[in-house]
Amino acid sequence: MIETEYQPNAETGTGGTTTMTLPDGGAAAVRPAGGCCPFHDGPETLDGFMAEVLREGGQVNQEGGREVLDTALDLRHAVQTRRDAGACVALLCRLRAQLDGRHYLAFYRVRCWMRRVLAVESSAGRNEPWVRQALPLDFARPEEIEDQSLALWPAYDGCVSPMARVRFVFVDTN
Repeated sequence: MIETEYQPNAETGTGGTTTMTLPDGGAAAVRPAGGCCPFHDGPETLDGFMAEVLREGGQVNQEGGREVLDTALDLRHAVQTRRDAGACVALLCRLRAQLDGRHYLAFYRVRCWMRRVLAVESSAGRNEPWVRQALPLDFARPEEIEDQSLALWPAYDGCVSPMARVRFVFVDTN
């Protein structure tokens, strides 16, 4: 067996893809410039997740399979419309509960993508500025995220400040 090394060209092809020279002299597109895989950064992430659910051989007909796909489609629509970030977090939690540990890697990709799309903001009170935090990956309910964010604003007695607020927001993609 002969091992060959691929040499990346200095040129960027059309569409922002990086090309590599193959051993036979041809060229191949490798990945978009910027280093982010298009299949793991956008609605295509959910499409890949749904394809994996369907690939499992008739899981849609099994108990709970149709609900998983319906929730994934609802989540995809909610993210596309960008109207209610809290609803997106609730749908993500519902999808996680429906999966019950199945399709771990595909759902991990979805959670990482959602972390790039959504954020959590908290404030100590009405006239205080909002502090943005990344969406955590290890949550099962929206209330867990809210409690974790509210813990940043303790009152004088060590409890959570009654004036503290939390909201879910979409991250600007510009």
